[in-house]
Amino acid sequence: MLNSLLIENFRSLEKLEVPQLGQINLIVGRNNSGKSSVLDALKLYASFSDEGTLVDIIDEHDEFYISRRR
Repeated sequence: MLNSLLIENFRSLEKLEVPQLGQINLIVGRNNSGKSSVLDALKLYASFSDEGTLVDIIDEHDEFYISRRR
């Protein structure tokens, strides 16, 4: 379980800090306020070693990325 949340420079979010999370948390806000970005950041965190998750998020939002592999 996460106790706190800090997201910086992810999509439309410059900085979002939630110092204390509960067992159940609601994400509310106006359209285009970053709610989906928060969920996408959590998805990436939960699957940090799975590049497929990043590709899925990009596809869902019609975005593109450049990947450099060594």
